[in-house]
Amino acid sequence: MTELRPVAAPVPLTGAEVADAVSRCLRTTVDGVTTLAGYVGNQDFMVRTPAGDYVLKAGDATSINAEAWACETVRAAGVSAPEVVALEVDRATLPEPFLLMRRLSGAGVGEGHGALVEAVRQLRVLHALHADGFGFLHDAAGDSPTPRGPYATWAEFTNEPFDCLDELVAHKVLTPALAGRLRVGLDGHRDTVAYDGQAVLLHGDLHPRHVFADGDEFTGIIDWGDVAAGDPVFDLSRFSRADPASLTFLLDGYGLDLDSDLAVRLAVYRMIWTTIVLRDELRAGGDWFAVHREAIDADLDRLGVPTA
Repeated sequence: MTELRPVAAPVPLTGAEVADAVSRCLRTTVDGVTTLAGYVGNQDFMVRTPAGDYVLKAGDATSINAEAWACETVRAAGVSAPEVVALEVDRATLPEPFLLMRRLSGAGVGEGHGALVEAVRQLRVLHALHADGFGFLHDAAGDSPTPRGPYATWAEFTNEPFDCLDELVAHKVLTPALAGRLRVGLDGHRDTVAYDGQAVLLHGDLHPRHVFADGDEFTGIIDWGDVAAGDPVFDLSRFSRADPASLTFLLDGYGLDLDSDLAVRLAVYRMIWTTIVLRDELRAGGDWFAVHREAIDADLDRLGVPTA
């Protein structure tokens, strides 16, 4: 069997430990701590204090550093991201590196919400920020990521799925038949995702639940841990897994028509993104695979890739 390359298991944090850490960081009392759902490799908490609500995210030091850097960088450019109030990677306060952010008001939006109009405007601001290298910044070497992707070319990044298909099959995340179809589909559309333009900053995991609104008012974009550098259409492809009405908002705001060429490009990028997510979920010890397998299968059908 292909050897699994797991992510180090996080040290479980208790609500009391989180409350104590936040109290020390903010020099205030804590009224309550609630565990939030999120990526299996992180631990996320909403912390209520007399000074307002905060989100504490604990996890891998490189990922935590990348998210802190992203929030501060895009906020300086005018994108509404959470304010970073504390960053600690030396485990002096908690047994895991953590990032403490002021919580944006409101909640993630639903289908076709009007706040998506402002979200798209800010996405275009984000995509005007140039970056060095290509790929996810949390994959950069070393303890502290620089604002540089780990790859020299976009083609190296889009080749990542080929490197993990055997691993996904060996651990029964993908069937041999689905992995074979995926390999054919990706290999046959390399030119579709060829990109030789300037790398720009990408959110990396953009979807409506990460767009926050308070009532009708847009308040910001959350969850920047997958910040990346590369082709802006990659961000659009991740968002395109959302509902049709939300995708229409996005494409209209971006000035794009969903013609056949763009539809194919989005489908190929979705399969690349989804395969990488499956690999990371497996290595982090998660089991949220079915929905991603279904998405890959659906895109292969859209591309007309035959079954074995």
